[in-house]
Amino acid sequence: MKPLLVLRPQPGADETAKRAVAQGLAPLVIPMFEVRAVPWSMDPTTPYDAVFITSSNALKFIDNNLNLLKGLPIFCVGQATAEAARRAGLSDVTAGTDGAAALADLAAALGYQHLLWLAGEPHTPVNHPDLIFDVKIVYGTAELAIDIRVQEVTQQSLVTLVHSPRAARRFAGLVAERRHIDLVAISEKAAIAAGPGWASVHWPEAPSDPAMLEIAAPLCRAGETGTSL
Repeated sequence: MKPLLVLRPQPGADETAKRAVAQGLAPLVIPMFEVRAVPWSMDPTTPYDAVFITSSNALKFIDNNLNLLKGLPIFCVGQATAEAARRAGLSDVTAGTDGAAALADLAAALGYQHLLWLAGEPHTPVNHPDLIFDVKIVYGTAELAIDIRVQEVTQQSLVTLVHSPRAARRFAGLVAERRHIDLVAISEKAAIAAGPGWASVHWPEAPSDPAMLEIAAPLCRAGETGTSL
């Protein structure tokens, strides 16, 4: 069986590893980034229509403003982020399945105009003609010094999960020889960011960690290959 390399930040990396072990896989956990809080505040007098959240990481840093957020509709990219919002105590939650731009279209179609965006740094801005975004940076992702560990681990055949385009780009920069590595990305955008030359490249229809593992499991067990980029 090929090992499964998990690169996402903690605590998500351990959550992925736990799911992988439950499926009989052998995860290797080497987080490439660390998520760190950024001080932020929310003006209770600003008349926001809704809240826009593109990553579940933002929900780790809302405690001081949770009561202000509870009265607003919450728009989340992906079911995993929506579930994290509900666990955090938010109830009026809508999940989008096709990325931030599609979620913005949905919010506009429902008549919302002024959105509070709880974002991380770095983030990709979304421009929409019918929406005003007030962006609050609530967390940042810092690179961890794992270059040598990754280079050593990737000497063997394995399956690697990349949970963002940024992770895909960094991993690709660390791996010179990649023809023996199957890559499972969270989205087509992340897969493209990894570049060509992998043994195979895959991504789920809807971006989620469980969906990625569904693809990774047979690759680990049987060395199954698929569409290469």
